[in-house]
Amino acid sequence: MFFVLSGLSMAYVYCDRLHDVRSGANFFLRRLFRILPLLWVAIIGALLLIRIESESYPSFARLALNATTLFGFIRPDAYINVGAWSIGNEMVYYSLTPLIIFLYNRKIIFGNIFFALTAGVAVLFSTHMLSGNQSLGAQWSIYINPFNNLFFFCSGLAVYYNLRSINWGIRTQITLLCISVSLLLFIPVTGDQINIVTGIDRVFFSCASILLVVAFYKNSILLPDKLSNSLEKIGILTYGIYLLHPIIYKSVFLIMKRGEHRNSFLIMIITIVITLLASSFSYRYIEAPFMRFGKKLMRQWTS
Repeated sequence: MFFVLSGLSMAYVYCDRLHDVRSGANFFLRRLFRILPLLWVAIIGALLLIRIESESYPSFARLALNATTLFGFIRPDAYINVGAWSIGNEMVYYSLTPLIIFLYNRKIIFGNIFFALTAGVAVLFSTHMLSGNQSLGAQWSIYINPFNNLFFFCSGLAVYYNLRSINWGIRTQITLLCISVSLLLFIPVTGDQINIVTGIDRVFFSCASILLVVAFYKNSILLPDKLSNSLEKIGILTYGIYLLHPIIYKSVFLIMKRGEHRNSFLIMIITIVITLLASSFSYRYIEAPFMRFGKKLMRQWTS
């Protein structure tokens, strides 16, 4: 759903802004200003934890791949921070976004054909490249290949271009919501996690994820202002929450362990509070300033 939302948001914001190579380069550079500053902070945090635990530092080549996000293009499993593999995937998808939007802007059928091709690649991964007889952990480097999940990102763009002029009633939205949630909750799967990303189960769960995004995207139900504003603020902080929470959790765990306090619930609560505070600080003083600087730089470059 993260990749679907990412593709949808890119289409929503940039559908009329990407016209040529220059605007495409502008787009990618602005994405770098959005992604890199906090990623660098997270890498430093991860390295500090490695030092505390007396583990061996990653090689300079691996550090360089992470600092530039080139690991997503060259070696997706070379990420340092927990969960950063998806950031590497995203950078690959950003590099393809101008092309995908160009295809959709020419004719929707062109974009849909590209989306169908990426879905075919995903089927190839889930039926031939990933084996249901081995654990997901043993095949992790295959699973996080950016082309395995590219169809999720493309489905977000497909949702925007195919449904942007369609207005559904509340009944349709609730129906889609119920179908997607039912698929996620009630399809029986047992054993290793590999079973939810291979075979027919991957088809069901992928459709459920996309449908759930569609249900909320076409939602016409207005939330109370206080709830809406609170959710919006959390939404703005999600990149920081995603990257920082593993580092904060590990730090809290180590401190509590040294003090012989190992209450899992207490560790979780402390981690949540510190993560929200750290993410808010990060957005205000790191992410937002760099985004503004990137926009200003791009305006000067294109003027």
